[in-house]
Amino acid sequence: MTIHKILLIGSILLSAVIQSQETKKLKKPTDTPYLKTDTIPKVVKEQPWELNKPILILDNHPVPYETILTLQSDKIESVKIEKQANQAESVDKKSTLIINMKPVPKTILIPVTALISKYTEIKDGKYIVSIDGEPVNLQQDQLLVDEKNIMQIRITKLDQLGLAPNLYQVRLLTRNNKNLQKANTIIIR
Repeated sequence: MTIHKILLIGSILLSAVIQSQETKKLKKPTDTPYLKTDTIPKVVKEQPWELNKPILILDNHPVPYETILTLQSDKIESVKIEKQANQAESVDKKSTLIINMKPVPKTILIPVTALISKYTEIKDGKYIVSIDGEPVNLQQDQLLVDEKNIMQIRITKLDQLGLAPNLYQVRLLTRNNKNLQKANTIIIR
């Protein structure tokens, strides 16, 4: 068999594999790709799987699932997923995520309210919190964060909305590689 025939057969097989993988892909919330010439925004709603987050057990203690956003991945010792129905806060959950952290150095979680009062001048107010751009849909006193993994706290007072006095947007950035690289990049104009 010549090299050309081998290459031809190989490319046919490769294209068949790629074609079968493309037909099995999960559909994105939008069916058509985004284009620069688009004039109408695409509305993307939360998917059902985004609403039913698993129960998170961290070092044998149940914590809000959003806490996972602030954990340092290199301090995680083990992760276990149990796929069985459970109930947390009167909501049926389809699975449990069990994370054990390395014993040294100890991961200490604190309420986001304690983090904000420790590092900012905000002493009283309501917060809309996001972690690395992801909004957190929890009461402000329920959210626990790994203080040592918070790189930046950005505060914006939302006083022009007329919703509530002392309303703030609190954006937490963690010490992940993407955020570190972006923070340490020097832009020359």
